[in-house]
Amino acid sequence: MPNLKTFLLSILILFFIAFTRNLKTESLKGSLLSNMNSFSTISTNAQGDIEHHLTITGSASRIVTTNLIIIGLNVETLDMELSESYRRNTLASNRLSEVFSELGIPDRNITTTSYETEKKYRSVYNTVNNTWGQIFEGYKVSNKLNIVLADLSIVSSLIDKALSIGNVLITNISFEYSIPLQKKIKDTILPLAARDALSRAKISANALKVNIDDVKSVNVINDMPFISQVRRAENQQNIAESAAINSAPEIFKGKSRVEVNVYVDFLISKD
Repeated sequence: MPNLKTFLLSILILFFIAFTRNLKTESLKGSLLSNMNSFSTISTNAQGDIEHHLTITGSASRIVTTNLIIIGLNVETLDMELSESYRRNTLASNRLSEVFSELGIPDRNITTTSYETEKKYRSVYNTVNNTWGQIFEGYKVSNKLNIVLADLSIVSSLIDKALSIGNVLITNISFEYSIPLQKKIKDTILPLAARDALSRAKISANALKVNIDDVKSVNVINDMPFISQVRRAENQQNIAESAAINSAPEIFKGKSRVEVNVYVDFLISKD
């Protein structure tokens, strides 16, 4: 009986020692992992060496005035006869082409975005039987154009002359950047964004008490989102009234904030 008690006590002691060692091991692992993750991301290079990384995003932006103006025009006619609607649309379109020539707008700056013919109906409500019906209004012909201008001084004249033709609508006026200007802005802002990333990395490294050894990689995250600032044309009635008294509306250039972000991965080491 005493031997059995001694045997059971020995097993209990061995179990306690093993459990204590396991707790210490797990606690030590957790401490090491916590310390490593507190300042960097860890990876292994091709040689099998452990690398510590510090990833920083740098950004830079500029307010830039656009240098291109896109004007949308729609030559639209409506007639009960398709042939007559087509004829009137052709006459108005040809007159518009003459306006382009008068203003010195080259053909390469003019694009037909769509040419459509369709039947147009108007919905009416019948109060007698409480139903909706449709009345045929005629055949609509639409000739939609985009005109790209770099000379702001002729915009008002174009609007004035186009509306004076009749059957011409201004669908939109938007502002864009030419490709050379895009490249110039990009070349100016990218170095600023990279320097911003380096500045932030130095501040972070100093706070984390680590050294910046090298640059692992650099990626442009948001490379110039050239979304033009669009200003819709004034109310069509107001524009038509202005054209009727030979006083075209004044158009102002658009401005947009252009931003570039770069993602830089730095290699770091402890002091």
